[in-house]
Amino acid sequence: MLIKFHPYIRKGWIVLFLLIIGLPVVSWIMNAPFADAVGSSFFTLKLIGQITGIIGAQLFAFALILSARLAFIEKLFGGLDKLYVIHHRVGVIGFSLLAVHPIILAFRYVSDSLEDAAAFLSPIGNTMPITFGIASLLLMLALLFLTFYGSIFSYEKLKIAHQFLGLGFFLGFMHILFIPSSLNSDVVLKVSLVVTGVVGLLAFSYRTLLGKWLVSKYQYKVTGVKDLGG
Repeated sequence: MLIKFHPYIRKGWIVLFLLIIGLPVVSWIMNAPFADAVGSSFFTLKLIGQITGIIGAQLFAFALILSARLAFIEKLFGGLDKLYVIHHRVGVIGFSLLAVHPIILAFRYVSDSLEDAAAFLSPIGNTMPITFGIASLLLMLALLFLTFYGSIFSYEKLKIAHQFLGLGFFLGFMHILFIPSSLNSDVVLKVSLVVTGVVGLLAFSYRTLLGKWLVSKYQYKVTGVKDLGG
């Protein structure tokens, strides 16, 4: 049975999107130590790095949720074509924020030592949470580079490479879970990031890892072509 949503209900994804982004951001604003950033570039960059990471992670998780192509979510967008436009835009913005997140944090050390800044971005010899984060970023950079500029590869090979973005997000999720932060006491922020991340990983697993068994597939045969003209 086909379910038809009222046009206003089809815009319900906007409410969902604002909740996913707004809830952790508002909680972060209410608990972030802004007083420490006054007159301190170190703490200012730390706060900017935190908020770019928070928003980037939420956006990327939202893009993974959309990639599951669940029927009721598709209807909220008014069609799969519209859903994929949002999926692409949200994914690009989310990844861009995740990419600048560690760079901004590394800039805290530039005034003291370029070597310290470079060491902060190295996946080798760092703490486990930072290694997870850097490994996640490097993997996603490589995969998205192939996606955007890999015209020499076949569509099927690019599709397989794109599927490994889920692994990149999983490593980033491990970074979120284990990174020590003064904001760990912010329950709303932590729960928001964890819930969205888990749902994103489940959506990715449903469509990509377990799709062979969980996603229904149908075979079609073209029995005729009618030229409608223009």
